Amino acid sequence: MRSILLDSFQKKIIITGTGRCGSAFLHKMLTNCGLDLGKHEKRHGVNGGILNFGWNSQIHDDGIIRNTEQYIQVGLIREPLGCISSQATGSKGQGPMMHSTEYFKAKVAAGKDPLHKGMLYYYYVNNFLYELYKNNKIDSIFKIEDSKDRDKLSDLLELFAKAGLRVSVDTFIERSKEIGTNYNTRKHKNYSWDDLHKKDTILTNKIQRLSQKLNYKIK
Repeated sequence: MRSILLDSFQKKIIITGTGRCGSAFLHKMLTNCGLDLGKHEKRHGVNGGILNFGWNSQIHDDGIIRNTEQYIQVGLIREPLGCISSQATGSKGQGPMMHSTEYFKAKVAAGKDPLHKGMLYYYYVNNFLYELYKNNKIDSIFKIEDSKDRDKLSDLLELFAKAGLRVSVDTFIERSKEIGTNYNTRKHKNYSWDDLHKKDTILTNKIQRLSQKLNYKIK
């Protein structure tokens, strides 16, 4: 395992996204490839960490962690309908939990119900990540769906090489097949765009415009 990594003076990785964006899968994959990323959603390791946006108390206007020069910063995103559906119909049906961060906490709490809160959470967090990336304040935005796209995955792994990761695209994809994903193990309801429009048309239009900026197709 040690041979995969370079010396400890390399940069660290910090990845942040909404809940249910695929961070648990990416944490398993990068850990399997030799990075010490601490406990998922809880704490950093030697090589950085993957923290749910709500758990990341270090978020600020210039990035998703302080001491930004020490970190490769990545915003992790997932297509809107799947992500919002999973958030809104979580294991306790309570919608997204914001945990420790104060960013957007009041805005999300003002939602009418779990679905509305999930919509607000998705929009505010991903728009924040998009604006950071657009203004060159974070290094990348990565779509979890691109984990199987060789070109996009190659770009991400090349970026992570600055933190000492040494793994080929082929190896990463093979290991991802072995690990698999936890997609909809909770059997949540899948909401449609019509459902979102019925809940809040203005907000849904904002989510759709943002999704297009993030290169998601609106079906």
